[in-house]
Amino acid sequence: MEHVYPSADDTEHKKSLDRLLHVYQMAAELAPDDGRPPVVQTVLGGGKWDEKKSMFRDRVGDWVELGDSFGIVTCVKPHRGGGMSQPSEAVWLIEQLGKSKWLRMVYDYSHYTFRDIPLLDSIRQALPYTAHVAVKDAVQENGRVRFDLPGAAGTIDFQTLLRTLDQGGYTGDISCEVSGQVWSKTGYDPVKAAQVCYRNMSAAFKAAEIKRGS
Repeated sequence: MEHVYPSADDTEHKKSLDRLLHVYQMAAELAPDDGRPPVVQTVLGGGKWDEKKSMFRDRVGDWVELGDSFGIVTCVKPHRGGGMSQPSEAVWLIEQLGKSKWLRMVYDYSHYTFRDIPLLDSIRQALPYTAHVAVKDAVQENGRVRFDLPGAAGTIDFQTLLRTLDQGGYTGDISCEVSGQVWSKTGYDPVKAAQVCYRNMSAAFKAAEIKRGS
């Protein structure tokens, strides 16, 4: 996971490419034998979609070309409140760049809930271009949304989410994300957090009747 944001400034863009050069190289070196290196993912920063989308397309296109040279997939993540915040926008970006197999998206429903983006609709739209799935909960309080450990708040139907992904042919990773809104709290216990994530998501896999890979 890299926090590299596209920039209209040429100097900043070059800095991003220099950084990503090393990231892609490391990803390739992590899996030299099995041919399954990790994806490199990032959100695209703030702003308004209509004002930023052309710049996103051009800059991300350069990232993807660089990733291709190492055989690494770049995954962009629509982020609540970001310049790219919906699955449809990530799909537009991927299609604009020729549906390159080296550019995919991260699916994370916590960024779509409470936004009139139905769960099943979001999965069906994103699935053809999804190479990584992140799971965490989202809670709406006083008009704002905060994140929690997956399954801790019970606001997202992970059983249906997992079953729909499985039926759609998704076989990639399901990553339990511990938001900064969780780990920055006083008294945060990473071991306990990992146990909660595993317990809740294992129960969701069992309820969905999905056999997990080793």
